[in-house]
Amino acid sequence: MQDDKTLLRVIYIGGIEHNGSTLLGLTLGNHSQIECIGELSQLPRLGWAGDHLCACGKTITDCEYWNNVRKTWSGSTGEDIEVLIAGENRFDRNSSFLRLLLENNVQSQAFQKYSSQTKALYEAIQQVSGKPIIVDTSKRVSRAVALSLIDGIDLRLIHLVRDARAVAYSSAKTKRAQQKSWWKSAARWRAINESFHIASRVVGKDKKILIRYEDFIEKPDQTLAKIGHFIGVNLTSISKVLSSGGALAPGHIGIGNGFLQGEKEIILRPSENWPEKMSIQEQRKVWKITVGRMRLYGYEEEAVKPK
Repeated sequence: MQDDKTLLRVIYIGGIEHNGSTLLGLTLGNHSQIECIGELSQLPRLGWAGDHLCACGKTITDCEYWNNVRKTWSGSTGEDIEVLIAGENRFDRNSSFLRLLLENNVQSQAFQKYSSQTKALYEAIQQVSGKPIIVDTSKRVSRAVALSLIDGIDLRLIHLVRDARAVAYSSAKTKRAQQKSWWKSAARWRAINESFHIASRVVGKDKKILIRYEDFIEKPDQTLAKIGHFIGVNLTSISKVLSSGGALAPGHIGIGNGFLQGEKEIILRPSENWPEKMSIQEQRKVWKITVGRMRLYGYEEEAVKPK
């Protein structure tokens, strides 16, 4: 059993797509002890083997930061990125959830290799960034479970939820989701959030916290204080920046940084305009399917329109 002080500290932000995980991760990453790197599970495939842009504006293959991470990781493991991609395909999919629950009892050789390579990647980021705590916004429940099973990682899971109607509206704006019906989006919201409650049995209830995106946007000071207590880090310095209207630096967030690309500074602003743009009929369809969890998380049937 390792001492807590020697464990690799990882803050994992999980939940459904369009839940605000990148913005929360970016905010935490502006602390002197915390490094936010985006959706790390997809970086080998979309970044090093693809042409995805880093938040700094360069492709990940041309970014000095990520090149140093790759060299550090390869130097410590003697492997190349195909190993990471293979591990992602096997253990970092939502379909891997049940398989990982079995790994909780007896770990396979494949999972043990995945564990060592993944831990080495976090350690490479820790070494290159010079920060002891890593924020991963990969969101998938399967990765949250996998990380909780890796020896030597001190995982803290932030289950980030957002109003299902806002998620459905945001999803419908993307080309990939234009053909999806409201009920499919709502059913996915419910299923993914329910899976995180199941995952807490493996992760540990004391290592998981529920945060509402709306609370983070409307009451950032209180939300950051809550998160700070949970992860054992004083986040007052970030709260002061936000309360004064200061800007946040995107750093080198890799995958999941679409709205950050080309931006040198980000200012936290409320932007919940979906209640005005989403029809009442559409809102009711989503509410009907998600009502149980929505009420559990403190959401009301009648959407609050922006002032």
